Amino acid sequence: MGGVDYITKPFQDEEAPVRVQTHLKNHLLTQKNRELEQEIAMRKMLGKRLMKNFPLSPNARQNAGALRDLSDVAGLSHAATMR
Repeated sequence: MGGVDYITKPFQDEEAPVRVQTHLKNHLLTQKNRELEQEIAMRKMLGKRLMKNFPLSPNARQNAGALRDLSDVAGLSHAATMR
């Protein structure tokens, strides 16, 4: 776990429940992250299947590429603000 599971002795009575809450929260967030990663993988797979079964016109393909580029830039911008 790292440093979040370390309590120096003697510890204060309030500290243990706070640490337990931290571990529970980390566990739930890790679990939710896994679920979201699985959902992303599923959506990517479905998107590839759709593209294969329903090819886009050249104009639509160009627009989709532009939107993907904008999405990438927005994602990078959002990731930078999260740090």
